[in-house]
Amino acid sequence: MTKSNRAGPELRFSWERASAPADAILHGVEAGAFEVARDGEARALMIALDRDDPAALDAPFLGLKFGLGDAAIDHSAR
Repeated sequence: MTKSNRAGPELRFSWERASAPADAILHGVEAGAFEVARDGEARALMIALDRDDPAALDAPFLGLKFGLGDAAIDHSAR
């Protein structure tokens, strides 16, 4: 699936092992956490902004929309 995707860091796209979010969720469940947010304070602030003002969070990503479309035009989940 990842072979056909050409989106990179210039489009705020990054790769990680599939086990990384699963591990974070597992640790959260074990700790009795109500929420699991990875990537520290920056991610926590982004989540709070999304709750309070979703349009403000969306605005910076609108400029990336066409670049992401071009990068993923040949992308396939097969």
